Amino acid sequence: MSMSFVSLKDKTLYLSCLITPNALKNEFAGIQNDSLKIKIRVKAEKGQANKALLQFLSEELHIPKKNISILSGTNAKIKIIKIKPCFEIPEPLQKILLDKIN
Repeated sequence: MSMSFVSLKDKTLYLSCLITPNALKNEFAGIQNDSLKIKIRVKAEKGQANKALLQFLSEELHIPKKNISILSGTNAKIKIIKIKPCFEIPEPLQKILLDKIN
């Protein structure tokens, strides 16, 4: 299943994310250019924003942090996130998809 920023294949969820570091708060901020826009409070220094991103996703999606990794884009604003195992699109992401459709 593939829709915009999210793809679920073989019990693995892939997210295309556009990260804005040094934001006022951690939050999902909509969709931009087929990527999930995520704001992270931490500055992009020494991998700290990447760590904060993984922690944020773990908390918001209720998925253990050990199941979430950055597949590509560790030094870029656009990242591909891999969540495995994953059997369905987590509810917070479903809501974002529904908001996009409506």
